[in-house]
Amino acid sequence: MIIKKKHLIVLLFVLSNIFLDDVISQCDFYENTIYQVTSTFPNYEPAYSILTLLNTGLFYEINNIANGQNTDEMGVDIQFSTLMGYYQCLNANTIHLTAVGYVYKNTNIAVLSTIDLIFYHDYYLYFSDVDKTNCTGQVSYTFFVKNSSPFDSGNQPVFSGLVANLTCVLLNGRHYVWPTISP
Repeated sequence: MIIKKKHLIVLLFVLSNIFLDDVISQCDFYENTIYQVTSTFPNYEPAYSILTLLNTGLFYEINNIANGQNTDEMGVDIQFSTLMGYYQCLNANTIHLTAVGYVYKNTNIAVLSTIDLIFYHDYYLYFSDVDKTNCTGQVSYTFFVKNSSPFDSGNQPVFSGLVANLTCVLLNGRHYVWPTISP
């Protein structure tokens, strides 16, 4: 009986390592990549982002409209910081990214009139089986009270924005080779 329990434990350990290795390896292609994202909220102009996926499951996001003057793209004029967050490969073709940063006080918008808030982006990127350089997907955003955790499922947002459709393209610098200069 003791031998059978040991065999079962070893078998479970081996199977769990195979499963975990498969889940982790689903993200291999996406690690250390930079995607340019075009997001369009319904009835608004496109906005542009750069998503840099690191090999640690972390990423950061830079937006062309972060400094404000973005009414045409978002319907409101807000300013926000660079966003950072986590990503997870749900399968070989789907990445879920969750980013946080700050949206700054704006006396012209009721929800932003008294305090800076946490800005939370939720991305889903969908790739085809044969093309990992282009994607489609969605992004949504919400605001949470500063000094609270938007990752806490019990934390309620003070504002939820629209969902934007998006496309992305890999900026192919991952394997860039500097040109040689002839003397």
